[in-house]
Amino acid sequence: MVRRWNVHGFGACCGAGGRPVYQQERLSPFCRQNPHVALKVLAVVGRRLRHLVGLVESMTFGSVTQRLAKMLLDASQAAGANSFDLPATHQEFASRLGTVREVVSRNLGRFRAQALIQIHDRQVEIVHCTGLEQEASRKPETA
Repeated sequence: MVRRWNVHGFGACCGAGGRPVYQQERLSPFCRQNPHVALKVLAVVGRRLRHLVGLVESMTFGSVTQRLAKMLLDASQAAGANSFDLPATHQEFASRLGTVREVVSRNLGRFRAQALIQIHDRQVEIVHCTGLEQEASRKPETA
């Protein structure tokens, strides 16, 4: 369902994601009259583009180990603590990382063996944050 309304004197409609989609013929003149709006739009688009480029680089050049370490660090940051509930199953992690569940389980086991993390039931604790950050930023070895 598409909802239409008038925002700041130009037409908008709400697309499938619930975000407004503006008509270009009305948005362009509005941005010329209100440059601060254009700058905000550019900032948002730039932030989203940087995020997507980072994801593509990570998937292309990063190892599964790096991506898993980064995912755990991100989950910790989102929780605001070094201890947090595992945000997904091993299979869901594998799907997000573009690998299989066994590789995720093996890498989590390696992180535990290196005393970087502890896992109790579905509770993860990052014991050695610096070590996990090093895993996340380690360059893949070339053959």
